[in-house]
Amino acid sequence: MSKNVIFCYSGTGNCLDMAKNIAKRLGDTDIVMMRRQPAVTDVTGAERVGFIFPCYGGGLPGDVEFFARQVKISPNAYTFGVVQFAGYPGNGLRMIDDIVGLDYWTAMSHQCGYIVLFPHQMMLPPMSPAMAQKRSERTAEKIAENVLAGRESGGRPPLYRLNRLEYRGWPAIVALKAKNFLVDPARCVGCGQCAEICPTGNIRMTPAGTPAWGRNCYQCVSCLQYCPQQAISLGGPTEKRERYHNPNVSRRRAQPGRYPYRLKKNTRLSEGGYFSAHFAFPAKELSTSFVKSTHWLCSSTPAVSITVSSRSSEDCSITGVAFHASMSL
Repeated sequence: MSKNVIFCYSGTGNCLDMAKNIAKRLGDTDIVMMRRQPAVTDVTGAERVGFIFPCYGGGLPGDVEFFARQVKISPNAYTFGVVQFAGYPGNGLRMIDDIVGLDYWTAMSHQCGYIVLFPHQMMLPPMSPAMAQKRSERTAEKIAENVLAGRESGGRPPLYRLNRLEYRGWPAIVALKAKNFLVDPARCVGCGQCAEICPTGNIRMTPAGTPAWGRNCYQCVSCLQYCPQQAISLGGPTEKRERYHNPNVSRRRAQPGRYPYRLKKNTRLSEGGYFSAHFAFPAKELSTSFVKSTHWLCSSTPAVSITVSSRSSEDCSITGVAFHASMSL
């Protein structure tokens, strides 16, 4: 295990980008995503453990609270938390502090990912995406310096009672919004990217080749923001509002069989860049079982590794893997 571990949730990529920038400055850091069940929860060997996430409904996004309660941290580890928001920070930091106890915490605003409510430029203070990105990178540098120095915030994150009420009503709001997804059949090309990127598996592709949504939705709106054809909306103002996702985080699909590797028993697989989605090997080429991952496990080297429990040294290829040279959702 690396010396540092950052647990991260990201919808439009801003938090993942910040986690990557902090990890780069810290060095020897793994980024474990929390969009789905984390690939790693026992991090008792880490010296520093961080949590980076956006504000959803006045609190934590998705199942992050549930996942955070599964994380095992050494009592001697230094812990830190960062929340990103458009208008207000909410109670996410306080919730994480209740679970793990944060030595250092901070908050910063960024472009609004939830364009259901506001255009993405509607952030406080107002600024362009380019300016917000530069500020995020500077802030990540400062946060990393504070973490390396072991600075403490000297108190608990604030508790906002109005946001507590908002968070209690958030599941009902999400359930209503989940019914409003629309797809423009004239734009949709049936690529299936929305279904692949959905953290809850809430999107299925119909026989007609268009997406259909269920009700198990986080309202991360990754499907809307990352649709290459801008074919997805939530009705109303989202049909005309400009899409946004972090410029350094993309969702690209690899062609099956493009990345050959020679594997040996208990060999760690690495390649520059970040992998996500399914690691799938042809069954006929496997001597025994292997570790499948439908989660994100990133490293700041940059590299991503999976371990094959037992494998002959024959050449084989990774199939069905999402790959990009920088980062990918």
